[in-house]
Amino acid sequence: MKVPGTWRWMLGASGVPAIIQFSIMLFLPESPRWLYMKKDKSEAIVVLSKIYDPYRLEEEIDQLATALEEECQRKNDVRYWDVFRSKEIRLAFLAGAGLQVIYRLHQKKCSICFFLSLQNLTKEVLFVAAICGLVQCFN
Repeated sequence: MKVPGTWRWMLGASGVPAIIQFSIMLFLPESPRWLYMKKDKSEAIVVLSKIYDPYRLEEEIDQLATALEEECQRKNDVRYWDVFRSKEIRLAFLAGAGLQVIYRLHQKKCSICFFLSLQNLTKEVLFVAAICGLVQCFN
């Protein structure tokens, strides 16, 4: 059964989560850790005070300072291959990379199905389909 215009709904629906995420991220404050690391400690304390109660705020600031000092000390000793020595990080990396591969393959399949579903295949449409196929092969 063919329903005209279903590809538009498919492509439009895939943009909805991105729009929701973008609109929510506009209201998120800066990361206190990033602010503290970039020497803007007063702004980091303001952001932390929105999250934590006053009695716990000092403890969080101390933990943040301690963690950043330890990170600076370890920063010189870490290499990229050290990340893959931990089983948990290796599995997380493989899961993320696998999801990206599946997403890319699905994206290409949807585009190919769209161009194959066109009934009036003129030279211009075939040219556009060929260009899109080439772009996706190298993307």
